[in-house]
Amino acid sequence: MRWETCLQSLRRSSVELTTAAEADSAYDCLLKEMTTAYGKSKNPIAKNYTDFRRYREVAYQSATHDNRFVQNYGNDYATNYAAYENAGTFKLGAFFAKDSFTVSGDGKMAVGPLFLLQNVPSGFNKASLDWKYSMIMPDGKVFGATGGKNSAAMNFCYECHNGVAPDQGAVMLLPEESRVKKKLRKVTFKLGGYPCDARPFSVICKDGHSE
Repeated sequence: MRWETCLQSLRRSSVELTTAAEADSAYDCLLKEMTTAYGKSKNPIAKNYTDFRRYREVAYQSATHDNRFVQNYGNDYATNYAAYENAGTFKLGAFFAKDSFTVSGDGKMAVGPLFLLQNVPSGFNKASLDWKYSMIMPDGKVFGATGGKNSAAMNFCYECHNGVAPDQGAVMLLPEESRVKKKLRKVTFKLGGYPCDARPFSVICKDGHSE
């Protein structure tokens, strides 16, 4: 189901929405298309990552992910992420997922890659600090995975992540103003709702602190 379907039940409001509200509506419009696309990879996490805890109220633009709009999710082994600066290192099996979408200059939206980060056993890859990075494209094809297909192309991921403070375990933190203080309800796809009429979106994060 394409994002244009959202337009079918759109009801224009005379009230101007904030950038955050626009991004939230855009994400809801594209969510089913994103999960369907990533699910073609046959990766079980790619199909079910929305069952994880979500750490953002709304999608935000990530400078380190080519200015795509993204959302952050983490599994039950990564719950200490919610402590942010006090999170410490992460358990074996900690899994993070970051889905994404793009908005062109004329406001058209499209699904972007899914980025996965998994804490794996010691000795897996010294250079990546024993984290496995994977990228799944919008057509469901795996672009690359640390220690697997096209592994060298994923080196840029850990080269960036390894630059964080040592006690963060190579995991980047969200800016304080963007953090969710409690677990959100599971996100469900819904038809309708502004801004699925392809109007342009503004930059959400401009301070460079967001991952």
